[in-house]
Amino acid sequence: MLERIVLEEVSNLADFVRCYEPVFLYLLAKKNNAMRQKEYRRLEQAVESGEKRIAEIDRLIEKVFEQFTIMLRKYEQE
Repeated sequence: MLERIVLEEVSNLADFVRCYEPVFLYLLAKKNNAMRQKEYRRLEQAVESGEKRIAEIDRLIEKVFEQFTIMLRKYEQE
């Protein structure tokens, strides 16, 4: 019974595609475009997050270097 229902639905879809191929291709392209845009936004957010993390790491490295410079100066004075 399930096999028959699936076969009918696949047949209906095939008929739709045959009769309305341009509409089907338009809908398919629209869906693919929406998926690409969603993926683009996700990647854009990942890049932004990575850039923020790199800036934070740079700031921390600079802070450590400043502390090292202060300690080195004190050591040289002793």
